[in-house]
Amino acid sequence: MKVPVSASRKGNDEVGALLLPAIHQELSKSTAYSFRRDEPVSDAPEKKGLEFFIELATADAATNEQKYGSTSLVSIVIESMGLPNSWPVPDAWYHKIVIAKREAIKLIAKQFVSDMDAHWCNTMNSSVGGCPEEQWK
Repeated sequence: MKVPVSASRKGNDEVGALLLPAIHQELSKSTAYSFRRDEPVSDAPEKKGLEFFIELATADAATNEQKYGSTSLVSIVIESMGLPNSWPVPDAWYHKIVIAKREAIKLIAKQFVSDMDAHWCNTMNSSVGGCPEEQWK
């Protein structure tokens, strides 16, 4: 069964604007996740089952006008809702900050989904072992 995932972004930088659709595309290819496009995030108690909510906060990292639009700082937070035998409250289990260059957007999106898988495995298995290594430490 695929985990439903929704993603949103706050920021007005160019690179961050490219990263969100790249993450959408990678999640759509995934065998583990069911990407929910344009569906509002809701914490309504009638919702059942595990869900992930990805939030990106992005900002341009330019030091001068010539570099504007080439690199962004990206904060990625993932919360889950609906763990078995738990109250329906959000649980933030992932937070990383990444430097994203325009020319590496597709690679960063692919690495992110891989890192998310590894981190979730480690979170659920309490680092017992058998999980893939995380891409970003």
